[in-house]
Amino acid sequence: MDLKKAIMEPRPLKARILMWADATFKDTEDINQATSTEDLERVLSSVFRIDSTDPKQRVLLELYMNAVLFSRRKKFNREQTSTLLSIFKRVHEANTDTPLNNAEQCFNYCSELLLCHSVRRPPFSIGLYNLNQMTDILKYFTNTYMRHYTLYKYIFTPQMFLDLTITYSGMSGDIDPEILSSSETQEGENGTTGENIDRNESATDDKKTTDISNTQPADNEQKNTELALDKTGAAKKVALQSLVQQEVKREMQLLSGHLEQRLKESTAQLNTILSSMETSAPPKK
Repeated sequence: MDLKKAIMEPRPLKARILMWADATFKDTEDINQATSTEDLERVLSSVFRIDSTDPKQRVLLELYMNAVLFSRRKKFNREQTSTLLSIFKRVHEANTDTPLNNAEQCFNYCSELLLCHSVRRPPFSIGLYNLNQMTDILKYFTNTYMRHYTLYKYIFTPQMFLDLTITYSGMSGDIDPEILSSSETQEGENGTTGENIDRNESATDDKKTTDISNTQPADNEQKNTELALDKTGAAKKVALQSLVQQEVKREMQLLSGHLEQRLKESTAQLNTILSSMETSAPPKK
């Protein structure tokens, strides 16, 4: 499986019956019997295996506690409370499954889970909630979890960093091949001169002095060539560095503009969903 595709694309979600999936009958009894906040935190921490001392986990614990308080206000039975907690857990897992924006997918997944528990059609769905209860749950989910969707995403998903690698084709190095070949030729000539000097060590002192004096221009020319190579390599590095900086700046500007546009579109889409939920909610009698 392609790792990049697994990270970039959220996995497909399928709704299924969740009654007693996480909180059993005994667990819901303990939840209903918890009268104080401390007792409710203890029970929920045990049921969902939450470390209450971890600040990040306490955010998740508060999500479940508010869901229980909502169930009590709506006078849900044990089956309805257990299912509601599991629905919130599954949607939260879908949210944190990817660091990318999948708000629409999470909202649709919650709607599908509610439909799966609001229509009696065994074994695919059960009639656990009526129409009014399903509407209340969806409105509560929209006004609580979806309004803080970005916050949950920021807390529970890892940060992604851009690892940028630029490859330039047709560039084998910083030194021009023509300059390098001329340098090798010059080094070969200097090497031949050195060999001639070694072979003529038995000659007179005047001859040695003449040979050494003849090699001095070659040495100076070699030093000048090395200096030219250093300057040429440094100039090429500066030019390449400037080119890389310009390309990185341009790509980062494009990426920043794309992310900003995606954020605006996601915000507008979420506001549209929230507005539709508020307008479609039945008036209270």
